[in-house]
Amino acid sequence: LSLLTESTTSALHCAEAVSRPGVAPEEIALEATRALLSEARRGGCVDRHHQSLILLMMVLGSEDVGKCRMGEPSERT
Repeated sequence: LSLLTESTTSALHCAEAVSRPGVAPEEIALEATRALLSEARRGGCVDRHHQSLILLMMVLGSEDVGKCRMGEPSERT
């Protein structure tokens, strides 16, 4: 499940949750919602689990084209 919101300043916030066997869809929705709110509270616009992927894509892109606001770095970043 991917959730995407847009703030009043036009910043996009996103978070994801993946279903697991035996877990109700409502629990997955709650997990994604909590992740989205947590990320917004940290000041980032990207799910913490995807920070390294976003940075990789930005490095591979053209210079001075991409920008992204991230919260505190995760262990993988």
